Amino acid sequence: MRVRVEVAVFTVRHGTLEVLLGRGPAGTWTLPCADPEDQMSLDGSAARAMEDSAGLRGITAEQLYTFDRGEGGVAVAYLALIDSGRHPLAAGVDVAEVRWFAHDDLPALAAGQEAVVAYGLSRLRAK
Repeated sequence: MRVRVEVAVFTVRHGTLEVLLGRGPAGTWTLPCADPEDQMSLDGSAARAMEDSAGLRGITAEQLYTFDRGEGGVAVAYLALIDSGRHPLAAGVDVAEVRWFAHDDLPALAAGQEAVVAYGLSRLRAK
């Protein structure tokens, strides 16, 4: 079974709830994501996804939900709410651009990631 970790990172900037996205070389916008490596926990993979895609370190993320991605794959989603002023962004090696988007004005995302953002929003609203 293929497992992928996807992280919905949110912040509030200028009174607007925003989501962190990175654009890969092919032009697709995605949440920070990673494939767990041997002996790495899912939590560790979430931390690596945020660091590798956006330069974010020391962020606590909570496991959100597991999504079926079909063809024997799942995405384990994580949620993080951060102070963007304390965590500057830096695009990773395989990321052409990383930036914040208003949660209600997102570009087209990689397959299935709209559901991760929506579930993350519902969890934040419930807190």
